[in-house]
Amino acid sequence: MSTQDTFISHLIELRDRLLRAIVAVLVLFVILFFWPGSGAIYDFLAQPLMRALPEGSPELAGEAHRLRGAAGLYGLARVSVLAGEVEAAARAGREPTSLLERLVAAVAATREALRDAARLPS
Repeated sequence: MSTQDTFISHLIELRDRLLRAIVAVLVLFVILFFWPGSGAIYDFLAQPLMRALPEGSPELAGEAHRLRGAAGLYGLARVSVLAGEVEAAARAGREPTSLLERLVAAVAATREALRDAARLPS
């Protein structure tokens, strides 16, 4: 067997492995495209932490600050403004419960609007 044959066999093996990897990525992409998302899983896992956080905590202010920045980055003005209000209330030590309820409702409405937009034919 010559070195040319060995080189060609390595190239063929590389091609086969790359094709398998591409097919695996495509299959995962299709599966995760239709998956409902990590929102429900995150909400379920975050419930104990959210109940344990004291009012006016820096953790709540930090989370609201991160949400405000991310929402602003994606142009979700309503969510960004409400997250800013929650952040200000948490930093000031005020009761943010009603603001959190409004924020949760805004996030849910935005999530539904995005899902509806994704279902529209292009």
